[in-house]
Amino acid sequence: MLCVSETVAIDGDDPHHLDWIYQRSLERAEEFRITGLTYRLTQGRSQLQLLLKLQTSKEICSFFLYCASDCGFSH
Repeated sequence: MLCVSETVAIDGDDPHHLDWIYQRSLERAEEFRITGLTYRLTQGRSQLQLLLKLQTSKEICSFFLYCASDCGFSH
């Protein structure tokens, strides 16, 4: 999950959280003169972020399992 503050973590499946992300994104897009931002793009990006984190975790686990087996550690 993305962290908004020390007390709130963003849930990409929560419509209220997605609304918050979308509103902040609109503000940034206006500030930097970016056009074409939609709610659907924001929603897709938040889901992509989750998938990337899961993939990274999987790769890290695989690396440690490989290292452990290569060093002779077993469970």
